[in-house]
Amino acid sequence: MKLNQTYPLMDLLDALTAASDNTRELAKQLKAEGRHMTVFTVYEAENMLSVSPHARVTLTRKESDGRWAGYMETSAYRDGERVPVAVNRKEYVLTANDDFSRFEIQM
Repeated sequence: MKLNQTYPLMDLLDALTAASDNTRELAKQLKAEGRHMTVFTVYEAENMLSVSPHARVTLTRKESDGRWAGYMETSAYRDGERVPVAVNRKEYVLTANDDFSRFEIQM
């Protein structure tokens, strides 16, 4: 995603999902490698709930290494209401028990 470029809401959410690590795949990888812990990254959307088919998001600034902020418009017309939104990059820990029958996410 580029700053100051507008994306349809669903495209942005799909991109965040694609950029985030898949915990199922990580669990398979841990078991195959015989490891019991790994750190993974998730990109989380903040305040991006809308049923409008016109919803679009523009990220305007990078607030830190793990946070980008901007706004969402839901009107079909320009210069409509702008709702503050953000994308947060979070890191979590995925751990497995001794026989890989149970996995836990630690926040």
